[in-house]
Amino acid sequence: MIYAAGNIYGKITGKWMVMDTIKSAEQLEQQLMHHAIAKDTCRYLRDEPVDGEMAALYSTHSETPKGKIDMQIWISKAGGLILRHDTDSDGGKVLTSSRYEYGNVKPPL
Repeated sequence: MIYAAGNIYGKITGKWMVMDTIKSAEQLEQQLMHHAIAKDTCRYLRDEPVDGEMAALYSTHSETPKGKIDMQIWISKAGGLILRHDTDSDGGKVLTSSRYEYGNVKPPL
């Protein structure tokens, strides 16, 4: 996914498409956080590099009515931005790993 020029772009079956606006996605996230019934924990694990950049690694655990979600999040020590996050939901049924880049980001053509 690419977040640029106020939109969120996703590549589906080889074609880039506008999936949503960044503002709309932020509003939805705020609504979900406001109405969520969840037990959340977060803890610092250690510092380690991500693509040569030092990052603080955090572990989170959430329990919601829909299931459990475990995440590991690497946050840049220099810039404070997320560099990577791995998510395990439904006890290993859904695993995702995302890497973030912040330089030279443009909307896809």
